[in-house]
Amino acid sequence: MKEPCYDSTLVNRDSPTCLQGSAWSEQAQNIMADNSISINAQDNFHRVYTVTPVHLPQINNTCNSEEDCTLESITVTENYYNRLD
Repeated sequence: MKEPCYDSTLVNRDSPTCLQGSAWSEQAQNIMADNSISINAQDNFHRVYTVTPVHLPQINNTCNSEEDCTLESITVTENYYNRLD
């Protein structure tokens, strides 16, 4: 597997040499929403123990219950391969 990108900005670069985020985390958002709403999540790998910069998930829009809407979000996942090796 490729190493995670771990850029300093919230949204990692799209690079052939590293992984931007977890496709599973993006799919899991829709599973947890239980088809009640549609979620378009973009996941990014970051070290969650860092203090500066702080990478937190964010929601980029709101959805009114009276209209069909896709919630746009950015999620954060830490990818750590060697912790248990």
